[in-house]
Amino acid sequence: MKCKDIYDGLIRIDQGDTGVANATLDCLARLGMVADIKAVLEEDPTSALKDELMKVVEERKSVEAELAALSSESGRLSGFMASKGSPNKMRYEDRTRRLNFLTQKSVELRSKILQTATRPTVAECLRTDSGRYVQITYAGRDAMQELAPRLARVGDLEYETFMGQMDAVSGVFKERSVRAKAILKMLSPRLGGVEEIHLRAAAIGLSGIAKNANEVAACFERYFKALSGNLHKENIIIAAETLAMLELSGNPPIGPGEISAIKDKIYCARYGIYDESNSVERATIIIYSSAGGSADVILRHMTALDMLRRNIAVAALAVLGLECAEGETPEEVSARFGKFLGVIDACDTGEANRANRDTAAALLTASEMDFDLLAQRFKAASILMDKFFLTRLDAAAAMIAVMRQDIGETLDNIRMASSEVMRAKMSLSGLENFSLGLKIVLHTGAMLTTSARSGSQPAAGIQLVQPTSATRPVSAHLSLYSRISPELMGLSIMLPLAVGIPFLVFHEELIHRRAVTDYAFHPIHSHYVYG
Repeated sequence: MKCKDIYDGLIRIDQGDTGVANATLDCLARLGMVADIKAVLEEDPTSALKDELMKVVEERKSVEAELAALSSESGRLSGFMASKGSPNKMRYEDRTRRLNFLTQKSVELRSKILQTATRPTVAECLRTDSGRYVQITYAGRDAMQELAPRLARVGDLEYETFMGQMDAVSGVFKERSVRAKAILKMLSPRLGGVEEIHLRAAAIGLSGIAKNANEVAACFERYFKALSGNLHKENIIIAAETLAMLELSGNPPIGPGEISAIKDKIYCARYGIYDESNSVERATIIIYSSAGGSADVILRHMTALDMLRRNIAVAALAVLGLECAEGETPEEVSARFGKFLGVIDACDTGEANRANRDTAAALLTASEMDFDLLAQRFKAASILMDKFFLTRLDAAAAMIAVMRQDIGETLDNIRMASSEVMRAKMSLSGLENFSLGLKIVLHTGAMLTTSARSGSQPAAGIQLVQPTSATRPVSAHLSLYSRISPELMGLSIMLPLAVGIPFLVFHEELIHRRAVTDYAFHPIHSHYVYG
């Protein structure tokens, strides 16, 4: 049975359509999505008892009022009331007997209602035109949730094929989370001076390397210690993670001289327009490690862009600088960047953080999608994310928008990945859980590509990166984030990102750091309780 037919049948039942064909119901029943109800109570069995009880209650109130009036009258005509056989005396006694009867009747009716209400009943079932009583099962509800955001893509697939794809994707997310847990167990005791929330994020990134957890952890630890010095430990984790992933993916080890150069860039990231700051440190690291020996070229483009638009966040300038390096002029990139800034500023979802806003606009600028389509997708992602978080996450919305999947499907993939992160006990807060789920989806759920302007071509529904002439090719770095199980390669279950840059740093800078703040100041966190 095709996915679209299953979804259509379930939706019709859910909406009360009585014309669903028996053949459709039989197929849904075989899949466990619909259950036939054998015994159905079409009417509430207590309704008649409740109606009778209401009549008794109303009559009882009337009798009580009549007795009260007779008692008041007896105070003025006591002799008349007391005389044997007087009409008032007889009336009072008759009303008293009636009140006692009604009281007893009320008790009996209430008991019957309680007894009847405890009998097994069936609710929310549908009586079809053919006389069958059916009800959607929990499995059916789950199928509706999984199919709804993916229906446009998988509607013509057989449901068994679709479930095979979903199981494969879920398996990738589970594999990554379990491997990350094993890496974290190695790193946490060795790097006890580092807040574990940063190590959890690094472990999720490193879990994309299909090697022994101890080997992966040892490589990360070696680079972490080589980069250590006067820097904050949290600020070199992203560099150690990036360099470890490069080496473990088959690139030559980074030598002491190159590490020393990276440290120099961290300390002295000025190049005429920048002051030293944590943001500059992290942006410079990624420029260096992703663009190989072309960092100076990228920085020259960044300088030109900064002259056109003052006070752009450094991470955003890095993205725009990479765009210029692919052949566009700073003026062209700046103009497109300005249009996307206008789109983001127009979103009515709270006050935007400047760095988050700028980097989101830069990511959108680097996309190959049509401007109007991309603006629409960004707005949709922002609105959906605004329902879950108290703060704007423009960079996350931009990352989701540039993925060529449906926005709803991407968010559901993040939900699936976040569920596996939670099952592996790799997160402690809601925003951290989302952050790590998003990181897994960015690493495994989409094939990163270089820009179409640089000559990359799609192949068999999956866009693959092409080598460049850089000393350390951008494609070599991007391939780190294309680690996806072989069984998924032919499924096209997730389409590629349109932006040819590593998302690792922008995730760490603008999403993970926000999750760290949320974790540190959460009302139940020890920092908050104990100061």
